[in-house]
Amino acid sequence: MSSKNNIICLEQDIHTIKQRFFRVNQGRYQRCLDQLSFKQQFILETISLLFHINHSFLPGFVDESTPCGFHGFKPTIKQVDSLKSFNRNFNYSPKFVHDADLCSLFVMGSCGSIAQNSQSDLDFWLIHKQDIPAQHIYNLEQKAEKIESWAEKFNLEVHFFIMSAEDFKAKKVGKLSSEHSGSAQHLLLLDEFYRSCILICGSYPVWWLVPCDKELEYEQYVKSLNDKGSLGYRETIDLGSTMPLAIEELYGASVWQLCKAIDSPYKSILKSILLEYYVQENHELILLSQEFKQRIHQNTINLNQLDAYLLLYEMVENYYKRTNQTQRLSIFRKSIYLKLNLKLSISNSKVKNWRRSVISELIENWQWTADDIKTLDNRAQWSIQNILNEKKSVLNELSYCHRLLSKKCHKQNIKLSDTDLNILSRKLYSVFDKKNEKIDLINPGICKDVTHCNTYIYEVKTKKTQQSIWSVYEHPIDINSEKLPTPIKRSFSLVDIWLWLYMNGLFIDNKHIGFSSSSHQIDKQKQSQLYLIFNNHIQPFNKRSKHEEFESKSSIKNITILINALNEPLAELSQKGLLKLSHLNDSFNFSAQHDNLIETIDIIIQNSWNETYTFHFESQEALAQCIKHYLNIITDNHNWVQPSIHVGCNTQNQYIQERFESLFLQIRHSFFQQNNSQFILNIRSFLTIISKQDGKYFVENCKHEVMLFDFLNNNKIKSTQIYFEKKCSEKLLTPKLNKLHQTDSITVFIEHISSQILVYIIDESDHILRYKSNHTNFTTLIKSLDQFIYNTKNNATHTFTEFYKIEYNLKETLIHPVQVPDNVLMPQPFDVNIFLDKDAHQNLIYSININDKQFHSFDYDESVFSKAAEYLITLRTEKASYWIYINSLALSNTLNNANDSTVYYLKHKLSIEQRLNQAIEIKKSLNSLE
Repeated sequence: MSSKNNIICLEQDIHTIKQRFFRVNQGRYQRCLDQLSFKQQFILETISLLFHINHSFLPGFVDESTPCGFHGFKPTIKQVDSLKSFNRNFNYSPKFVHDADLCSLFVMGSCGSIAQNSQSDLDFWLIHKQDIPAQHIYNLEQKAEKIESWAEKFNLEVHFFIMSAEDFKAKKVGKLSSEHSGSAQHLLLLDEFYRSCILICGSYPVWWLVPCDKELEYEQYVKSLNDKGSLGYRETIDLGSTMPLAIEELYGASVWQLCKAIDSPYKSILKSILLEYYVQENHELILLSQEFKQRIHQNTINLNQLDAYLLLYEMVENYYKRTNQTQRLSIFRKSIYLKLNLKLSISNSKVKNWRRSVISELIENWQWTADDIKTLDNRAQWSIQNILNEKKSVLNELSYCHRLLSKKCHKQNIKLSDTDLNILSRKLYSVFDKKNEKIDLINPGICKDVTHCNTYIYEVKTKKTQQSIWSVYEHPIDINSEKLPTPIKRSFSLVDIWLWLYMNGLFIDNKHIGFSSSSHQIDKQKQSQLYLIFNNHIQPFNKRSKHEEFESKSSIKNITILINALNEPLAELSQKGLLKLSHLNDSFNFSAQHDNLIETIDIIIQNSWNETYTFHFESQEALAQCIKHYLNIITDNHNWVQPSIHVGCNTQNQYIQERFESLFLQIRHSFFQQNNSQFILNIRSFLTIISKQDGKYFVENCKHEVMLFDFLNNNKIKSTQIYFEKKCSEKLLTPKLNKLHQTDSITVFIEHISSQILVYIIDESDHILRYKSNHTNFTTLIKSLDQFIYNTKNNATHTFTEFYKIEYNLKETLIHPVQVPDNVLMPQPFDVNIFLDKDAHQNLIYSININDKQFHSFDYDESVFSKAAEYLITLRTEKASYWIYINSLALSNTLNNANDSTVYYLKHKLSIEQRLNQAIEIKKSLNSLE
């Protein structure tokens, strides 16, 4: 046969194949229309004309520069008349189209298939020419968004994916979004497009014409069609071939389907199982799109035999039967039935018969009973337990598919960008990751909602400790029964229970929830108050976070703190109609009994991924533990979040609210604005210290202020890094001392009580020391301290020292400055100077210099203090028994540190003086025995 005859035959074949595709296309288009309401049909029928022209009278108009016009497109009279409904003055003219910038408009997915129903959305692919300026493409995207919004008014959800054929073929993928799969799948998306698309207007895919056995030679075949002149000008568009399919692409598609399962679990199961089929049949793989095309090329134009979902069912069923996976085939059949949402047990003449007929024939082969069908059709009324069981089954199936794909795919070659993988992983983590404190999702798209479910909350006591456990049931139970049924939810926190109900749509306003408790009375008013708090501050699961939130790590969105949410402090008095009155109205330290009115605290944290956590605190430690936990959370978040504070009790409600709000403002000021390391407040009769160490917060309790000084001293805490809560600072001495101290100076406070003298020192580095002095005379004490500080530190640092005396009257504490006297007769008529060192084993080495005589550890070893004591006794006047004090202290290089402050030296001074005076007393006792 001549080459001319070959070309004629080829053109005849192309014409025949093209006509078959257009016939199938028209049949699918009509099926798609039949599933839409009259107004929705109007949208589908006019949408091509909306993109064909730019006109200010029509929906979606942006400006005249927006790309428009399909080559060769001629609107029908019906389309033009329909658009006149927007403006009677509108008249179509071909002059509206300056350039045919647009190539094709397709709709794809379930449309026109057995899976399309009244809730189905329409996904459009709008293909434009490649050489269009970026600003004009942006205008086209804006126009598409406006048309999407317009369609919403008719209860039709549409999405537009805008691209050039060249960019798509080059895999220049769009940004990942809630609707766009980004880099997660490319050939798989093209596979779905080719087997399900309906051409609305414009150029048809040249892929239609490429025989399946030529797919691996796709480029050469298309080139030959063009070279031979078989294709008209802009007759086709080229989106590329689906072959060869890279197995590594299946992994990204699997992750994408796991994410889509959050809202559409049964659709995701179908597509995940298809991915499994593709990976398992890799060596003899025939894609669904290839099977679809092959059948048309072989003159099969029966729409049911070409239906995208029926094709999927046919191939997967054969795969499961061949591999003897009966149980999984049952799950697959159930998933496809629920996805179709036909409800065969309910007679409905409005539903088109062809869909019901096809699925009825399939179910007859599956040998389902009427009860099986009725159970699935009654999904909207499933119990919580049924939903939870179904959730487990769905997740198990999806996880099985994903694990299998993970094993088969070489992860180093995954066709998924790191950015997209991170986003998809975060979405999965936010919904399905389980933690003790995290509120878990009951219903990931299994039912439309769960508001029909009844719930009952019961308080159950543990046998050993009688601690309350709150349990949720779907039916009333006998709480006194020896063996209680397993609840659907249990928690030690009652707020956690109510929040779980709210997040999952089970706790809505004015809905009755059964409640049984021996310790709590929760009426409708209390429930309404709790619901109002949740509704104002907490986003439930049915309100998803925006896709953009997953582009970065999660951050705290809001924090809600509930105080005594469902508790009433001093309940016994309140029940008797009594109220404890006291001028001591501090909520944390109330009345002469030092009652802490904070019985329970619940922190609710919701982050940008809509993860919600609850933390429950109760007993007298609740407040301190709440603050510690809150600060650790905020530190991890790297940003202060002011909590929303709510008090649930009636007792002292306003005082508690104001006290808490003031407390958290002070905490913010202390730790995040002044960078303090300690925050001290008074809870009951205790001083509670919130300490910051290495970026973490800890809690310590001191029974009184003396213990507080010991704590501050032992932990080398600087006075300038201490913040005293206002109520606390009114009662304590420490904040008053801090107020008088100036940084870089040394401040000494002397308190003379009865027969003892107390010394408080805040040094140049703001370290604090408190000790009981053995001096009995106020004047000689300050003189000896002044000499020691001057001899030891001031020679080098020239640090200024101030002395104060502390006195009390009936109303207040009086602190006033005192001068160091010049001429004071000191009881100790000799000098004691110490030099301190360390040996190789880190043992202290003492050199005690008394006047001109030296006592060294090298000479006397452990008896150095005893020898020095003997000499000191000889220097004392007869019967003198004054306290021996040190005049100066020097440290060796091994002990000395440029950062060592006066308090560090004073601690050594007090220790050495104690040992010297003890040695003197021992020597005196021994001498008296002789």
